[in-house]
Amino acid sequence: MDKIYIDEIYSRLESELSEVDPFPDLFSNALGIVSSYMHLLHGHILESGFADEGEEIYFFKHVKPRFYHWYIFLVERHTISKGLAIGTEHMARDYYLQELSFIKRYFDQNGFIYHYFLEGETSRDADFFLRSFFQPALDSPGAVFPNFSTNHDYTFSKILAYEKLQEFLVIRLRATYATDVSTILGELRSGRKRTWTDEKIKLVELAYGIYFMNSVDFGKADITDIISALEDAFNVHLGVVYRRFVEISRRKSTSHTSYLDAMRAEIVRRITEKDRYKPFGPKKKTDGDPDKNR
Repeated sequence: MDKIYIDEIYSRLESELSEVDPFPDLFSNALGIVSSYMHLLHGHILESGFADEGEEIYFFKHVKPRFYHWYIFLVERHTISKGLAIGTEHMARDYYLQELSFIKRYFDQNGFIYHYFLEGETSRDADFFLRSFFQPALDSPGAVFPNFSTNHDYTFSKILAYEKLQEFLVIRLRATYATDVSTILGELRSGRKRTWTDEKIKLVELAYGIYFMNSVDFGKADITDIISALEDAFNVHLGVVYRRFVEISRRKSTSHTSYLDAMRAEIVRRITEKDRYKPFGPKKKTDGDPDKNR
């Protein structure tokens, strides 16, 4: 299994989806894109195979769900969007709340595997993610790619999809509380968008720092509000908030606040190295007393 190749085709998948995903009439095109990359992924595994069981577990636990969850998400989101009847904001609000309740019920009904997913458990990995243990289930599309399924790679894909769907529904739900949609759209469209080009987890670390310091709305802003604001400001999708925090809390080889630590160190360095820290532009050269430029 070539991880570099897999990362490359996943980046291409996201790039192609970003071009068609905003347009509902291109729904079938989006599904076609995901399907084509799933076939590429399947072909790569058939050709390269796995070095050992550990690599096979990693693939079906992390890699395949990373790709396939897009297909599930797109189908579910399309179904929800089509199912919304024309009516009042209150009707739309009830509809989105009902869909959120459905997702919560799914997580509750699959509590053990959802906890296994969230906590990064490994005790049942062989049973869950090795093909030799696979027992086809009625709700698993294992027949689509023969010998390309395990007992829970589809479940993990569905969990990822439902978490993404949950975010979509929360955004839609918030929109029903907007009193002046045109004003909000105007604010969102005004100004040039800037793009976050560093690792996403670093922005999440910053978001939690802002949240825990109660720096927005006198501490009344929720972490999801801060995340949403940063996502919009920097044109980035940060994923599920709780899972990102779990990722930060599990750091062992680095500090839990490695990005904030690095920011602090860099600010201090710039301040202490006065010749390099020139916030007001370069100093003018003079033939007189150097103190005149201080």
